[in-house]
Amino acid sequence: MGIRVEPDPRGDDCLTCWDAGKTPQTVYAIFKGIETGEWWTDIFPPPPNHTFKLDQSLFDPCVFNYTGLTWFVEYQARTIFPPRTQSSLKLWFNIGDVFAQLLDGTCKFSFINNLQVPVGNYYYKGSGWVFELTI
Repeated sequence: MGIRVEPDPRGDDCLTCWDAGKTPQTVYAIFKGIETGEWWTDIFPPPPNHTFKLDQSLFDPCVFNYTGLTWFVEYQARTIFPPRTQSSLKLWFNIGDVFAQLLDGTCKFSFINNLQVPVGNYYYKGSGWVFELTI
């Protein structure tokens, strides 16, 4: 009796942030507190204050992506812009950015939107977190 639970699939190693064999194949990005900005109209979707499932990139094991019909999300656990190493979380749609933050250091999992004023934006404010769901 009971429910059979398969082990979480592991992805390719991103040794910057996870031990060997521990890199997840999937992470989740959750956004809260995003508001509509000056350029928003009712033809655009409401603020995406919800969770997205991101899959590991085929090209870089430290990058995770979500591609939907409306929203696109990218989490980079490690981005190298010499001489700095950074982490980033970005959410956008086909017209412009909704959420973006680039932080110094690797393996950051908590972000605050760089877009902080309604003027000149479709969406602004909010926070984002990246986490791994394990059972």
